[in-house]
Amino acid sequence: MGHVAFSGNLVANPELKKVNGTLLAEFRVASTPRIQVDGKWTNGETMYIDVTAWRGLGEHVGNSLVKGQRVVVTGEATTKTFTKKDGTEGSATQVQAEDVGMSLLFHDVQKVDSQQIERGMSTLKESMGATPLLETSPF
Repeated sequence: MGHVAFSGNLVANPELKKVNGTLLAEFRVASTPRIQVDGKWTNGETMYIDVTAWRGLGEHVGNSLVKGQRVVVTGEATTKTFTKKDGTEGSATQVQAEDVGMSLLFHDVQKVDSQQIERGMSTLKESMGATPLLETSPF
């Protein structure tokens, strides 16, 4: 398919794991196009896109995003075909993310400074009883 850019909502919280020592975030995005039928706007068919984000991007995705958030993703897409249990053909779109960001289409994102991030990370560490993936502030 090639390079794509799309927006949609996270279906579930991103899942973080390590593959051969490299951090990976996997998540699914539901994207529903708006289409015009007989002069009226309506929802088109929802497409579910599986996304992978590696290394630092995966870490940031895992530390920043939660189910339901609207995101914008750019990356390289591939489509795989498979046979369903009922014998019919199906297809799945997968994207290896190059960049992921929160969408500002429907709401603002609160600005924070580096001190707020440090306080938040300390609180998160205490509440989890463990060290999150991001040890220190990137600022």
